[in-house]
Amino acid sequence: MIATAWPRYTSAMTVVGFFAHPDDESYSAGGLFAALAEQGVAVQIICATRGEGGMDLRARRRTQDPIELGATRSEELRAACRALGLPPPRFLGQRDGAVSSDGCLAQLKPHLDELAPRVIVTLGRDGAYGHPDHLACTDAVSRAVADTETRVLHSVFPRGLFAPLHQKLSLASFALGVPEADLGVAREDVDAAFAVGRHAERKRNAIAAHQSQLPDADEPLSFLMPGLVGPLLEEEWYQLAAGPPLQHPHLLNAIAAA
Repeated sequence: MIATAWPRYTSAMTVVGFFAHPDDESYSAGGLFAALAEQGVAVQIICATRGEGGMDLRARRRTQDPIELGATRSEELRAACRALGLPPPRFLGQRDGAVSSDGCLAQLKPHLDELAPRVIVTLGRDGAYGHPDHLACTDAVSRAVADTETRVLHSVFPRGLFAPLHQKLSLASFALGVPEADLGVAREDVDAAFAVGRHAERKRNAIAAHQSQLPDADEPLSFLMPGLVGPLLEEEWYQLAAGPPLQHPHLLNAIAAA
């Protein structure tokens, strides 16, 4: 497993972070994105939807209007990108709750052709907690890089971390695409562990930018549900899903050498 140090380098390369919803980028890989941006790597977030099919979790403002919520969450993602030191995100226009792998592939390819990323970061094959939109995006990335040398890093999580959210959604009859028993990975199966370290504040601020997803608007640690964010501010886990092996002992340098 590759650990993380703090190399000094600059790079003209591009890394793409591709996710289904506003907020997926921050809790999963916000620390890595902030570190890469600081070191001169161009990081472009591409979001399949605007999050319009979700909920506004703030106690005093529970809008269910999809147009309004989508506008709110789009602006939150822009703010999160600013917090991480990234340029504004791009949106594909997939419908939240009905993301398709085929649709993502068709809409994503022109962006990848333009940006020519050497690394793409997305959620793992369990979709964090089995969300079908997450699974569709991960599958689309896999298909998009077939027969290329593009590296794909899956953001993965410890076993059990997302189990409470999976249980909560299951009780609410939300159709999840992965059983609870298959969520997460063991640490020995991680290809790269990234110590968030001094970038924890940027990552925390990015999570805090997603105000509509904070039950307690003043507390980023309330994101989605208590107990989820704390471990993610300490360490991020990645598995190499496609492309050449990571040959440098430090993750940032391994990505720069992609």
